[in-house]
Amino acid sequence: MWIEAIKRLTVGVAIAGLITFIVLTVITFQDIEISIMHFWKSSLSTLFIASYFALASFLFEREHWSPLKQTSIHYLLSNLFFFPIAIWADWLRMSIISLLFAIVTFTILYAIIWIIGIWIQKRNVLQLNKAIK
Repeated sequence: MWIEAIKRLTVGVAIAGLITFIVLTVITFQDIEISIMHFWKSSLSTLFIASYFALASFLFEREHWSPLKQTSIHYLLSNLFFFPIAIWADWLRMSIISLLFAIVTFTILYAIIWIIGIWIQKRNVLQLNKAIK
């Protein structure tokens, strides 16, 4: 399990690095000036969030949990992890409207990604069943 966790963390760090590079490229070519501290906080936050999602995927491997329980716990933990970091990184303002908008947006994106994941899993199961026949 430790080796798999290290593999997933490596992927998470790579994704965070790619996101940071893309954001830095946009900032550079749009001639946007930001403070080093703001960029550092954003980069560190991206690293933490990517690492969290890389490791949180282990929740979906708990075979004695139902898919509903896996998804519910993952969604709840993701909210509890993401939003404090997003506020600390100054990605979100501390206002009810801002937080509600962010939670709705997060939930919609989470649902879209979840639906795509389920669709891929069903397609893989159908292909495996077809190969067995």
